[in-house]
Amino acid sequence: MISTTNHLNMSIVSNADYNLRIRKQIRLTKVLKLKEQRSPQGRKPKSELADIRQLNDSLGFLFSKITLRISELHEWIFASEDISPKQYGILTLLHQADRLTQIEIARKLDIDRSTMVALVDDLEGKNMVTRTRDPKDRRAYLVSNTERGRVAHMRISDAVTDSEAAYFEFLGEERLEQLRHLLREILSKGR
Repeated sequence: MISTTNHLNMSIVSNADYNLRIRKQIRLTKVLKLKEQRSPQGRKPKSELADIRQLNDSLGFLFSKITLRISELHEWIFASEDISPKQYGILTLLHQADRLTQIEIARKLDIDRSTMVALVDDLEGKNMVTRTRDPKDRRAYLVSNTERGRVAHMRISDAVTDSEAAYFEFLGEERLEQLRHLLREILSKGR
């Protein structure tokens, strides 16, 4: 039987996820309409090779393929600790600054508040974090890593570092650092 609180949290997460899906669908519709306006009617690619070249020149396509491959690479790591990548992000922030409010964590990880509550609830249920009232603001909760959370974070961090080092080894350290720099720049300026 689901308690009223859990049911409420699930519906809040469902509403937040639903709203996010709606916003993505609206953006996709706008992009498709813009593409329709720009492309000549009835135009067909000269060959299948042109389609492949077009995909290989598409940054969105390339980013999505890389994201998929890295997600697959990390999937077993997160599954071994029974947490999600977002929850790993929470543990990482708490590793760096042990006591943060849920709002601070949500802001730093760009996660909406209702999703943050569900993520922290789950981590708390697994005894990886604790949540206490903030003495400075009784409306806020401070989240801290537990020993179990710290150990899980260290194991995951080591495994992620090792798997990424092996995956990107062909780039060499200098080119890998250039890639990190470019990606950080895109994240900070592109919106």
